[in-house]
Amino acid sequence: MDWKKYFNSTILSRGRQYYHEGRVKRLTHRDHEWFAAVKGSRSYNVIAQMGEDGDIEDMDCSCLYAYNGQNCKHMAALLYAVEADQKENGVQTELELAQQKMDKEDKVIFSIWQMRSSAVRWAVCLR
Repeated sequence: MDWKKYFNSTILSRGRQYYHEGRVKRLTHRDHEWFAAVKGSRSYNVIAQMGEDGDIEDMDCSCLYAYNGQNCKHMAALLYAVEADQKENGVQTELELAQQKMDKEDKVIFSIWQMRSSAVRWAVCLR
């Protein structure tokens, strides 16, 4: 998803700053829609609708800048949060899918590997 092309560099930078400052609150999604409240001078409601391919189909924000038809820093902050959420949950989902495809023998081997790597981490902590 190459969403950054929809924003000028100043707006993108401010959106990234808002995201890193933790101003994106109550990030939720349903189907292909993402919602959040982004705290600026006040709290703004932001929505982004994604297509099947993950590309942005539509965005909206309750701020005056977006009301005038512009893509705002609140939208950019939301999309930074969506990107982070998808990266975080995408890795876990891929692992879960791989585990579901394992046969019984592979699951035993994977469990042994997990126990061994836990033991190694524990031993390193003792140093």
